[in-house]
Amino acid sequence: MFLEVQNLEKIYLEERTGRPTRALQKVTFSVKRGEFIAVMGESGSGKTTLLNLLATLDEPTAGHIYLEGEEVSRLDPGQKERFRRTQLGFVFQEHALLDTCSVKDNIALPLVLEHESLGRIERRIQEVAQQTNTTSLLTRSIHELSGGERARVALARALSPIPALILADEPTGALDSAASAALLDLLEQCHRLGQTLLMVTHSALAASRASRVLFIRDGMLFHEIYRGESSSFEFVRRIHESLSVLFSRSQS
Repeated sequence: MFLEVQNLEKIYLEERTGRPTRALQKVTFSVKRGEFIAVMGESGSGKTTLLNLLATLDEPTAGHIYLEGEEVSRLDPGQKERFRRTQLGFVFQEHALLDTCSVKDNIALPLVLEHESLGRIERRIQEVAQQTNTTSLLTRSIHELSGGERARVALARALSPIPALILADEPTGALDSAASAALLDLLEQCHRLGQTLLMVTHSALAASRASRVLFIRDGMLFHEIYRGESSSFEFVRRIHESLSVLFSRSQS
C-alpha cells in the first residue's frame, strides 16, 4: 500500500490546566498510489491534526504512518525536513507564497533547496507552469496576483519537486466559485496523471472531485464513501447525506 495510517493517536496537554485533550484516536486507513482522498468533518474534529501528522509537522502520541513502506513518523528531524522537501507537496488556503519573490522564484524554491542544477530547475519550472496554466505569470510578483492565480502558483510549487503525495488544506477556502472550480479542475487533472492527493475541505463540491471521502468526528474515523461510477451531482448528494448523519450524531 502507498500510504498506511495505523492506530494513529494524538493527545495534547492544555497549557493552562495541563489536562490531556485527545485530538485523534485509533485512526486507521490506507491510500493507494494515485488516489484522490478528501477528508471532511466539523471544526475541531481532528482534520488539521491528521494533516499535520501526515506532513511530519507534529509527532503522533501513538500509532504509525508509512509512506511507501517507510515509517515517516519515526524519522529524525533532519530526515523529516528533507522528506517534506522531496516527498510532499503542500497547498494551503493562504498559499504561503513569498510575496517579495517572483512567481518563477516561488516555483523554483523546493528545487533550489535541494541544490538541483539550473538546467533541471528551468525545465521543471516550465513543465509545472504549463500544467497549472501559470506560464504567463512567471515574471510577475506574487503581490500582483489574484487569489485564483496565487492558488495555481501554490499548486505549481507543490508539484515542482515531483512529490509522492500532495497535501491540500482547504485549498479553495479563500477563493470565489470560478477560481475554486479552476483549481479543482487542476487537482483532478493531477489525479488523472497519477498524482496521489489528500485534501482537507469543508466543501462538499470540492470533496466531490475526490475518488473517496473520509469523515472524521471527535478525532475518530467515522465513515467513508467512494465515488465509484457516481455522477458529480450524485456524489455531492451522497456527501451531503453523510455530513447530515455526521452532524446529527455530533449534536446528539
